[in-house]
Amino acid sequence: MGPGLQLVALGRIFFFFLALLLILFLVCHLLVTDPDFQRRGLGAMLLGHVTELADAENRRIYLEATAAGHPLYEKLGFRDIDLITIDLKKWGEDVTDYNWVMMREPQTKL
Repeated sequence: MGPGLQLVALGRIFFFFLALLLILFLVCHLLVTDPDFQRRGLGAMLLGHVTELADAENRRIYLEATAAGHPLYEKLGFRDIDLITIDLKKWGEDVTDYNWVMMREPQTKL
């Protein structure tokens, strides 16, 4: 198999697993609240639509949380899966930042 066919095969495998991931999970890419409006329930309200959809479709939700959002996600039923350490020294900052990989299982209502 030549390099071109190998690349096509790898691309097909990648998109197969990406499609499978999107069937099994909802992925929350970015949720941001203006600092002037934080701690008023807006983030929970916005995410509420996603959690309702996930529950209705019996799907998990995956996200990465910053320190600011982590407590909200815990209150909404997300659990920590992993911790990502980000060394910002590479970009001129003398700071280490953290993102939590989190997952929420679908919730059934009785």
